This record gives sequence, structure tokens and C-alpha cells, in this order.
Amino acid sequence: MRNILFALLWVCPCMMAFAFFQSPDDYCFSHITCENGLSQNNVKAIVQDRYGFIWLGTKNGLDRFDGKTMVRKVCEDRKAQKEGRDISALCAGRNGALWVGTGNGVFCYDPESDRFVYLEAKTKEGIRINSWVLNIVEDEDGSVWIVVPEQGVFRYVRGKLQLYKVVEGKQMQECPVSHLLVRRNGEVWLSTWGAGLFRYDKSSNRFVRLAMGEDGGFWDGKKMVMMCEYDGSVVLGTHEGRLFKYVPGDLVPKEMECPGLQDTYIRCLCVVGGKLWVGTYKGIFVVDGQTGSSVCLTHNGENVQSLSDNVVCAFYADEDSGLWVGTMYGGVDYMPCPDVHFSKYMTGNVRHFPERVKVRGMAVDGLGRIWIGTENAGIYRLDLEDGGMTRMVTGAERRPSVLFMSYSEQKVYCGVFQDGLWVIDPLTGDITRHSSKSLRVGTGDVYAFLTDRRGVRWLGTDRGLYKAEPGTLDFRRVDEVGRSWVFCLLEARDGDLWIGTMGDGLWVRDGETGKFRRYGHGSQESNALVSNNVTSVMQSRSGDLWVATERGGLCKYNADTDDFTTFSMKEGLPDDVVYGILEDRDGVLWLGTNRGLVSWDGDRTWRNFTTVNGLPANQFNYQAVVEGADGRLYFGTVDGMVAFEPKGVRKESKVPPLYFTSLTVNNEEVRPGVEGSPLSRSIGFANEIELPCYNANIGLTVALLSYPAAFTTRYFYRLEPLDGEWVQAENNRVVYATLPVGQYRLQVKAVDGHSGVEVLRELSVTVLPPWWRTSWAYGVYVVVILALVWFSAKVYRRRQERRLRIRQHYLEMEKQKELYEAKTDFFTWVATGMHPPLQLHNERDEPENTTWEVLPLVGINEKEREWANRVIRTIEGNLMDETFNVEAMAELLNMSRSTLLRKTKQVFGRSPVDLVRVLRLKKAADLMNEGGYRVSDIGYMVGFSSASYFSKSFQKQFGMSPKEFAKHCREGDGVG
Repeated sequence: MRNILFALLWVCPCMMAFAFFQSPDDYCFSHITCENGLSQNNVKAIVQDRYGFIWLGTKNGLDRFDGKTMVRKVCEDRKAQKEGRDISALCAGRNGALWVGTGNGVFCYDPESDRFVYLEAKTKEGIRINSWVLNIVEDEDGSVWIVVPEQGVFRYVRGKLQLYKVVEGKQMQECPVSHLLVRRNGEVWLSTWGAGLFRYDKSSNRFVRLAMGEDGGFWDGKKMVMMCEYDGSVVLGTHEGRLFKYVPGDLVPKEMECPGLQDTYIRCLCVVGGKLWVGTYKGIFVVDGQTGSSVCLTHNGENVQSLSDNVVCAFYADEDSGLWVGTMYGGVDYMPCPDVHFSKYMTGNVRHFPERVKVRGMAVDGLGRIWIGTENAGIYRLDLEDGGMTRMVTGAERRPSVLFMSYSEQKVYCGVFQDGLWVIDPLTGDITRHSSKSLRVGTGDVYAFLTDRRGVRWLGTDRGLYKAEPGTLDFRRVDEVGRSWVFCLLEARDGDLWIGTMGDGLWVRDGETGKFRRYGHGSQESNALVSNNVTSVMQSRSGDLWVATERGGLCKYNADTDDFTTFSMKEGLPDDVVYGILEDRDGVLWLGTNRGLVSWDGDRTWRNFTTVNGLPANQFNYQAVVEGADGRLYFGTVDGMVAFEPKGVRKESKVPPLYFTSLTVNNEEVRPGVEGSPLSRSIGFANEIELPCYNANIGLTVALLSYPAAFTTRYFYRLEPLDGEWVQAENNRVVYATLPVGQYRLQVKAVDGHSGVEVLRELSVTVLPPWWRTSWAYGVYVVVILALVWFSAKVYRRRQERRLRIRQHYLEMEKQKELYEAKTDFFTWVATGMHPPLQLHNERDEPENTTWEVLPLVGINEKEREWANRVIRTIEGNLMDETFNVEAMAELLNMSRSTLLRKTKQVFGRSPVDLVRVLRLKKAADLMNEGGYRVSDIGYMVGFSSASYFSKSFQKQFGMSPKEFAKHCREGDGVG
């Protein structure tokens, strides 16, 4: 019930909107051809899938359309080695699959995997579909019915294929099945080329012939080509151009009258907006079944919004009641369900303008007639009672180029380029011309005229503002405004005069004091306008003052704070150039811009109407807006004039879907199922993607499937956490280059330009690190580091143990040496009677001669010598300590570091570091001379932690390497 209710709420406004269409000019199509990416201009089948995409089957391929971008799909099953290019039938399955009929059988397309699968199923008799397909329809039970004229009718359900031969033998060749219709009540009907009409009987699982007429053979010989349901009945079209309306239960179908239809061939039928659309070889016939009236739509070379080609091959009504028309040579035409009916006054409509014109200025006189000034076709008057358009005879040598029009003091005032001010009597049509010279405004052109409540006349020119007393045209310059280009004038309800200029902002004259003040862009005041080019000023019924500007959008004056609130493209306005403003009786503002007509109800929801919605042009014009006495709004454009009833505007109630439609990586489009692709399913269905770091240059296209607003929808995106603010996309493309490794959330927002609805879509993006930054790599790193630490600790422990052994061995050798020397000295004392033990201790206090040779002490006294011996003993006592440094030496000698440095340099002529190094090297030389130690061990014994550094230092000190020195010692050349 809810679905039915929604359908009624949606369809009824469309029916009402189409009801206003009376002439061919009321039907406006936009065209899609090969120039827009279509595979071929012969469009034979059209369908909308469950996701909202439009699919177009052409004679040379299959295309998917999202409103802006055409994507060509190759209908190919490589596994089955089957391909189809001539697309003759399309059907959108309820499960999301797309059935594609070709000249070479049937394919099933899965949009999630982006793959085509050829239907290779066979019937029980072994018959397979192998010929061109005319029609594919899915019924409410999920059965797919496939019409193959050369074979019969197939039914495919749950993987099984069954063939129904409605007619047999030769009759099947002469009277093939021409169309299959699944009715709303679930019944399946078949029409044939002369063999009658059939209905599927579930109980017997066969098609039963419907007997009509007194003899039951009403359809015998009638070549039916198409069927559709219309107004509770079934309408059947024949090849000969006849329409029959059959109400179930009636004995005989009734023929529908449609003048001109019998002279052509019927190709297709469709119901849109409560009317029957008949596609033929001579255009489209739109038939109103209630009134019996019809309109023929054909190609008109002078009207770009007419049908693109007269040979119509296919119809399709989408979910929004928009109509898609496939033609033989003109591609596909699209006409959305009209939200509002625009009456156009332009070329081709003889009741209105006899030629296409640029409307510039309009005014409503006291009788409700609309006066229309143009830039290139003179002056016209529109009578709303009979719709008659009268061209005014001006008597001028050339057609006047109008700059503005206004109605005041029961006269129509008209500014004419290079011809001053014209005053027209609306009753007689008489014109009085006033040149710029006679008006005393110099050589300036007149752009605005106003008579205020006191009768004072104001004149705006491109040389400044002028003022004349009541009843006179004796104008004087208003010096306060200077020589500004005055473009528009408005007297507010409080008596203030608002003066819009081109280039000098907005001036206001206080109605009580007569003082002027200015609001402009670029000044330091907080009330500055966003643009100095003011095109129009309007006061609403509630008293709000609105200012239209060029390149600044729409501004609202705030009287309480004496400043302006700006509404521009940043706030949702489709264009920053606003030509004119009108307010309808519901308080909705209507704006003419460079990008169509805009309505705004004040809640920041902007609705944009363009040529797709029936406007003659997207660019409007200056000073060309009025509200007619009939309540309709009239706007002038650069291509004629439009009028519409604002109350007839249908409010959007459906939120269109937003999809990602393509993904490029490093400028190459990627698809699922391809080697190296980051997609496991089509990008339109993906919620997340993973990219390697070397493929971090990505581009995505997005599409809001709102076809009436395809070219007015704006897209914004941000990538969290990189982007803080929304970024407006160029067209519908999102691009990021060289994304760093990490996890991101891509958000895309589409603002429907037609309904103002905002739709959000998100995609999780993960940029994977290189292999050497992955978790398993870090695990390997941890294992390697731990192994290195363990190995280093083991090596260090072994080295320390070795050092300890060497040191113990060294100490034992020293003790043995001291014991030996003590014994020698003792026996010498016994033998000679000398007292060497005292000498022994004295000798231990003195350095060896070899040490003094290496460390010569020159010019020192006895006290310094004693200190030097103390230093040497301290160093020799710590030779094995590799951490022994200057700080440790100073601490042992009870001296400051600086004093030690100074005194060591004074006594030894060396720094403490150098002194320690030399003594270590001397001790090493002594140990080598004594023998009994390995060279590699001696370095550690004297405090060198690095064997290479020991070798290098020894080489530098003694001119030979440790190994060479040890060799000399073994050969008897060592130092004694």
C-alpha cells in the first residue's frame, strides 16, 4: 500500500504537468549522440537497472549512462568465446542482473563483478538460443521471457530453459511473435505478426489464443508490433499504423483515432504523464486517451530542443517518469518529467515571437498587458487574455535596442540605446521620443526611470543620476552620486531611494533627510557588498531588501545591523551572476542567472531549472522580470521569454543514489577480476579498497543518478584525515596523487541542483606499506635485532673472559718476575755483603730507562720529577683499564682536569691522553720483547679495546706494526 501511495504521489504531479503541454514546442528534449560517447546513433533498446543507471543498446555496442558520463561495455564472454555487438533487447532483473539480447543470443551481466556470462542453457530437446533476440521481460515470479522470432518464445527460470512454439511450421516464419507483455496483474501476453493474440496459462504451461470478435478471429491478418497497458486496458499497435484499445471482457477492441498515424509504421508504445506515446517512422504521436486529442512531435532543424530524428525505435519511462527515446539516426533523446510547465515565447511559436530574440526589459501596464523590450527585434506587447503578441510600430529607421522598460504615471518608459528615453501611451501605442540632449543628460544612455511618491522623477544613465521636478523632464545631475553608471532604481516602502550601479556599488538616499550613503565592495566597512556591479534591487512582501549582483550572487540587506548577508556559489547558488529577482505569492524567490532559473525558499535549498527542464536558454538577461496579472512569472532570456505558474512546481520527494562509477590507478582504469586489480567487486559496490604504496595515485568519478539535474549537480569531497574542509570537485572527478601509507576515509557529497538534496557516500581507502614496512617485516627485524644483541652479548662476554684470563696470567707473571728478582737480589746480598733490598724498593719507584727514552723530561726540577714519577706510576697501575681517561687520572692525582692538562703539557710536553697512549705502547713493546704473549692479547693487556686501533697506534709510534716488532724481538733485534 505504501508503494502504491508513493507511486500516486509521484505520478499524479507528472500527469498534471504534461496536461499543460499543447503544442510541439512544449516538449523539450536533450540529445545524446556519438559525440557524447554513445557507441552508435541507432539506439534499439533502453532500460534502467535497479541501481538507477540507464543502459542503451545500440547497433554497435552497449553503453551505460549516469547523466554525464557514457561508459562503453563490451558484451563478451571469453570463456564461452561469445560476443554480441548488435544489442536488440534489454531487461533489468529484480536481482540487479542485466539481461542483454543480441543478434547472437543472450548475455547476463553482473554489475558487481562487472562480467558478462553467455546463456548456454539448453531445453530438454537440446535447443539453445542462437538467433537475434527481439524482446526480454521478467515476470513477477522471476521467470525471464525471451522472444526469438526465428525460434519462438523461451522461458528461463532457476537455470532451466523451456521453449514455447506459439505457432508451428511455416506459420512461425510468416507470423512470428512480435512482442511480449507482462501486465501489472502478472499475466503474460504475446502478440504475433498476423496469427493473433495469446495469453500464458500457468495451469497448462502453454499459451492460449484469445478469441476476439464475433467469429473469434478479430486479429487474424493484423500485424501487431507492440503492446502496452494504458488506463486499465491493453493498447495494441499494428504495422499499418492503427491503434486498438482492448478492455478485458469486451468482445471487440476499439480502434483509437489519431490523425496522421495511418500514414506511417508503428515501432513502439509507451505511457508517460497519463498520455500514450506512439513511436513511428514519422516522429512521435502523443495521444490523450481522455480527450482524443493528439500532438505530433517531429524533428525541427530550427529548434534544438525538438526530436533529434523522426524514426523512433524505442521508448523507456524511467523511475522519475522521465522519457528516453531511442532513434534510428539521432541517438537517444531525453525529456524529464516536468516539475513546472514553461510557456516559451521564441522562434517557431507563431502565436508569440516570429523570430528568436534577446529580451531586455519588461513592464506590466494598467490593463495587465506585458510590454516586452528586446535588444534585436524591437518592442512587443503581450495580451494575457487571448495570448496575442503585437509588435509595436515605432516609426524608427531601425529596430530599437531596448535597455530597460518600466510603467509609471500610466505611461510605459523605455530606454533605447543611443536614442534617449521613449515614452509610450499604452492605450494608443503613440511614442514620444526624448533624446539624451533634450533630457540634459549629455550623451549618456538611459538605463532606469522612476517616479517616487512625491512625483519627483529620477533618471539613471551611464553618466550618473539625474533628478527632475514633478511633471517635467528638466533633469539635473545629482552630484552626490557623481558619474556612476546607474543601472537600476527602487523606492522602498519607507521612502528611501536605492540606486544600483555598475562598478560603484549601491547608493541609498534617505527619504526624510535627503542624505546619501554608499555600500561598496573593497571598502573597510563591515557592511561592504560582495560586488560593486548591482543588476537589480527588489523588496519582498515581508519588507526584506534583496540585491542582485554580477560575480557576487544574491545579497540581503539587514536593516538592524546595517550590513549584508551574501548568498553565492559557496552557499549553493549555481552561479554568481544574477540578472533579476522575483518573489512569488508563496514568498519563494526566483532568480535569473547564467546557469538557468533558480528558486529559493529561504532554507538554503536551491532548485535549478535549465534547458533540460524546458527552458529555451540557460542565460537570462537584465531588467527582464515581471509578475503578470495572471499570477504567472515572466523572465526574459537571450533566447526568448518564458512564463510559468510557480504554484505548479512539484516538490522532489525521492533521494537519488550516489555511486562511484570508475577508479583509475596511475591513470589506468582498473576493473575487478583483473590481475593486480585492487577491486574484488565493481567500484560502485565497494566499501573499501586497498592500494600498494606504488599505486597511490588514484582518481575516482562519481555520479548522482538524478538525470534532470545531471549538469547542475555539484560535487564535494574530502579525505580524512588529510582534508579538513570540503573541496569542490571539477565536474564529477576526485583525484589524489601520491597518498602516504595509512588508512583514510573518502567522503563525497553531491548537491542535487534540481532538488537541493544532499547525498553522502563514503569509501575506506588503505594505502599498504612497502614490504619492508609490513608487520611481518618488522617481526623479522625484531628477530634479527634480538639475534644480534644475543650474539654481541656473547662475543662481549667471551672477550671479557679472555681479558680476565690474560690479566690473571699477566699478574702471575709479574709476581713470578718480582719473586725471581727478589731471590736474585737476596743471594747477591748474601754473597757480597751489600744491602740490595733497599735498592730493590728504590728501583721499583723509578721508571725504566726505556720509559725515559720515550718520555724525555727536559729542564725540570726535583719536585717536578717527583710529580712526574707519580703520574707515571698512576698510569702504569691502570694500563689494563680501557676506561681509564683524563678525568680518572685527575681524580687519582687529586687535581682538576685543567690543572692536569696544563702541568702534563709543561712537564712531559704531551697531553694526558697522549701520555697514556705512549706508556701503553711502551708497555706493549716491553711485553713483546719479553716474549710469551700473543700480539693480539698484548693490546688488550695494555688497555686497547680495538685490535685495529692498537695496531695503527703502534705503527705510528714505532714505525712498524706490532707483528713486525715482535718478529724483530724474536730474531734478537728487540728493545732490551
